Amino acid sequence: MSIALHCPTGLSPNYFVRGTGPGVICLHCSTGSAMQWKALAERLESRYTVAGFDLYGYGDSPRWIKNMLTLADETCLIEPLLERIEGKVTLVGHSYGGAVALAAAKYYQPHIRSIIVYEPVLFSLLFKDVFHSATAEEISRVAKSIEQYLSDGFNDSAAKLFIDYWLGDGSFVHLPEHRQARIVSEMPKVSKDFEALFCSYLSPSDLNKIDCPVFLMYGLESPETTRQVAHILSEKLPKVEIRELIGIGHMGPITHRDQVNDIIENYLDRTCQLLGC
Repeated sequence: MSIALHCPTGLSPNYFVRGTGPGVICLHCSTGSAMQWKALAERLESRYTVAGFDLYGYGDSPRWIKNMLTLADETCLIEPLLERIEGKVTLVGHSYGGAVALAAAKYYQPHIRSIIVYEPVLFSLLFKDVFHSATAEEISRVAKSIEQYLSDGFNDSAAKLFIDYWLGDGSFVHLPEHRQARIVSEMPKVSKDFEALFCSYLSPSDLNKIDCPVFLMYGLESPETTRQVAHILSEKLPKVEIRELIGIGHMGPITHRDQVNDIIENYLDRTCQLLGC
């Protein structure tokens, strides 16, 4: 697959590729890694070529060393996989990875067959609509508090705030100590993720030009911030199918892995039959 590269040279992501068949590229959430999608890859590899990679600053991918980070910068890490996988691909993304997947459609649309996202956190959409000012203020407070904790040297407090926001009060302290330590070390990148999400605006025109099918999932137990982003996307994307999941929150692809993977697999199979993968 020939691509006009627009990315910095020498920045190669850590990734895995397994299986044969139509391509599927998976993008993880903040503080995650490619291993978030290991179980999905195992169930798909007999029929699909499945790839997963670590976003900047996570797993074994390079850290982001410049001041400003954008979603376009993150999409650069997809390019080596697009070069390697034959034919069009489906992008699968969760949370921050879902936002990167939708941003990638702006740059790589001719190479994308379909997109599957679970609560893509395109928070910039909330700031553009007066009707969503309360939720925009809520997520802005979270990001600013994390930035302040980091500035004061309290990375552990930043990590606790971040995890408890998404998983509920008290969730961070119940994580294994090694997992807590890794999240604490990754909080500077989480702050950069918020920066990218707030500043990298996909306009209604950008979203309307995504002409491949988009399957959008969100949990009814998730924060109002992500549910409102999902509602905005459901109105702006021209070929979107939306699925509400009862009793599941923002971390559904991890906390309810098998259920979410079942849905992803079924959609992949159905879409490939319709599109002739």
